Amino acid sequence: MKVSFVSHGETLSGVLELPISDVQNQARQCVVFIHGLYQHKNIAFLRQFGERIPKDLGLATFRFDCRGLGESSGTTRFTPHYQNLADLEAALDFLQREHSLECLCIFGYSAGGNVAIMHAAFHPGAVPFIVNASGRFTMSGIHNTLASNESDALSQDGEFVYSFTKRGKPQTIQVTADEVKAFAAIDNGSLCSSIPAFVKVLFCHGLVDDRVPVEDSSRFVGATANSVQFLLEQCGHNYNERDGLHDELYDVWKNWFCKDSNKWRKNSSIILPRL
Repeated sequence: MKVSFVSHGETLSGVLELPISDVQNQARQCVVFIHGLYQHKNIAFLRQFGERIPKDLGLATFRFDCRGLGESSGTTRFTPHYQNLADLEAALDFLQREHSLECLCIFGYSAGGNVAIMHAAFHPGAVPFIVNASGRFTMSGIHNTLASNESDALSQDGEFVYSFTKRGKPQTIQVTADEVKAFAAIDNGSLCSSIPAFVKVLFCHGLVDDRVPVEDSSRFVGATANSVQFLLEQCGHNYNERDGLHDELYDVWKNWFCKDSNKWRKNSSIILPRL
């Protein structure tokens, strides 16, 4: 069902998927998804996973549009990580306050994976399962993704205009050198070292990702105490390079998640398979 909540004065749009078991008030935990830069709640595999998990595992799911994106109000930024983290925190508060749902897993895609790591670092142990799918570790690598005209404008004028679409309509944001500097300054090594060892973290990455180097995934793993890495063949940043990628990623997540998630389940008659 479509819902809305408020984050720092802006109205954000989300989709809450409840399992059938929730009719008997059995499932009070959920998986929360967060998208990446200039994306939305239904990007890539987010919608498929959001709809599949309640039927498959009896857990609720929630996915939402961060500020200025999708159906949410407000304005996004070139470096929205801390802003999106605030939106994620507002989403978790909304789920707990309005629906009595506790987040069992945060599943972040692209820059959303970075935001998931930030949450795990700033709120140690608050969420026991964290997923970072195709997040960037070496943030200075953003310079390599800028178009030549953007790099030239940044060097000459100290800013450039970035264009993207929101619900099919063209949007632009002014990007300053300070924002690029703030992006590059995010220290993922320090963030990962702040995540407690009892928090399980899964890092997934495509082997042919031309947006974020696959080596970034290994750097995350090396800096995180309790982590697992899975690399997908013939998979790029958008997870659409071949048939079956979404199913493969889902199975990887499910197998990893189900191994010991039962000890975190509360007030539920559903016992997840130990795969």
